Amino acid sequence: MAMVEGGAVYFVRTNHIGRPVFATDTSGAKVWEASHLPFGGVETTTGTPINLRFPGQ
Repeated sequence: MAMVEGGAVYFVRTNHIGRPVFATDTSGAKVWEASHLPFGGVETTTGTPINLRFPGQ
């Protein structure tokens, strides 16, 4: 999946159930990473939070 924000393209990598895990820019550098907590919590470890949810939400 790709996301365009402010003219920049980010490639979002997901886990086996479709939850976003990390995003890279066009050069392949990791710009965002998150850990998912129980009951829907998200802990962002790098970058600014990206509001991505399960597909269909």
